[in-house]
Amino acid sequence: MFRPKVPIVVLVGEPIQPTLPAPELTALLHSRMEHLLEQAQDAYGSHPAGEWWVPHRLGGSAPTMAEAAQLDAEEADQRAAARAAREAGRTE
Repeated sequence: MFRPKVPIVVLVGEPIQPTLPAPELTALLHSRMEHLLEQAQDAYGSHPAGEWWVPHRLGGSAPTMAEAAQLDAEEADQRAAARAAREAGRTE
């Protein structure tokens, strides 16, 4: 894990007390984590435009959250189809 000259940003958010129902608590956690991630990305400094690892909002080519969710769903569909084809081949 040792990489010289690679900045590491660690941010710690406010504690979350588990006083809300689970779905609301999960949404709050997600929101806070997203905010901390954006702060860490902004603290990193300048980002090279177009790089695959740079967030879309900072000029990179990394997929947005919606695009990533769509790609994940397509991959899951492909895996399910492949699994069904394998299972169908076994039963014949």
